[in-house]
Amino acid sequence: MTKQSSKLSKINPLAILPYVIAAAISLAIGVIVFKAKEIAPFGSRSVLCMDLWGQYFPMYVNNVNAGSLSEILHSWNGAFGYNNWAQSAYYCNSIFILLMKFIPAAKLVKALDIFCLIKIALSSVTCLGALRYKTKSQSPALIGAAVCYSLCSYMIAFISQFMWTDALIYTPLVIIGIEKLIHERKPLLYVITLAATIISSFYIGFAVCIFSAFYFLTHFLLCIRLTKNEETQ
Repeated sequence: MTKQSSKLSKINPLAILPYVIAAAISLAIGVIVFKAKEIAPFGSRSVLCMDLWGQYFPMYVNNVNAGSLSEILHSWNGAFGYNNWAQSAYYCNSIFILLMKFIPAAKLVKALDIFCLIKIALSSVTCLGALRYKTKSQSPALIGAAVCYSLCSYMIAFISQFMWTDALIYTPLVIIGIEKLIHERKPLLYVITLAATIISSFYIGFAVCIFSAFYFLTHFLLCIRLTKNEETQ
């Protein structure tokens, strides 16, 4: 207990401040947009549109309302029924969707809108962490870069593909995991974050796996180049 308390006492609150600022800016911009567009909880509109409203959201509600193991594994809400477990592996494994289990059904639409805002804020936090870890810099400019990442075109375009945007939170952590694996021989963070990305959406997780392979390859080629430069000098 004394060791844990001493570690906690060494944590500098100012070190957390940049992450709070990045999250607050991203969240504020998202709230302003939601307010301007009268999106719940600021109005009657919602980010639920297109596939999110007609296809995915009913699946989320179905999983939330599942009262037994048989309902989690199989559903009769369509044709002759379908494998609910297999379908959920693609659409319903976001950690935020799991949290919907604790939200009343009447408030699920508003909750999903709020979760979208939280995702924007969290993606700026993880991006800032990756930028500071990779560059070994504490420049305030990195906060701006992290905010831009959280509001990038991918997030905006696929805000109606709820399970796809989890990758924006996980990918910066995957990058930190790769760096730790290469330079510190510590694979745990890489394994956990990449697994979380794949589980949340294996479609996007597969793309992150390809990105990881290219990241390793790029690092390998860079090391070869640096080695040759050192030999010539």
